[in-house]
Amino acid sequence: AGAAFARARAPPLLTPRSPARCSRVFVAILSGCVAGVLGLTGLSGFVAFFATAPLLSAGLYVKVGCQPKPFFKTPSDIWFDGVMQAMLSYILFWTLFYDIVHIY
Repeated sequence: AGAAFARARAPPLLTPRSPARCSRVFVAILSGCVAGVLGLTGLSGFVAFFATAPLLSAGLYVKVGCQPKPFFKTPSDIWFDGVMQAMLSYILFWTLFYDIVHIY
């Protein structure tokens, strides 16, 4: 019974994060701060996010030598992995820095 239990282990609680996800969130935080300081509001703020996200993905694609398969689970991960997390971080820092600079 002990050997069967040892083979049926649960998956690890923490899995390695994608390099695209970590860098995407970091760039989203920086661009959110810049958008807030510049006073971007409404659609222009979202345009700023959707302008920086593909630039980061293109930079990562070039950095891996246009061969993302050894570094990512699927080739589309370099373009789409962690975009929603990054957008939430962007909105948080965009509104925070807008309020700090332009309201207070």
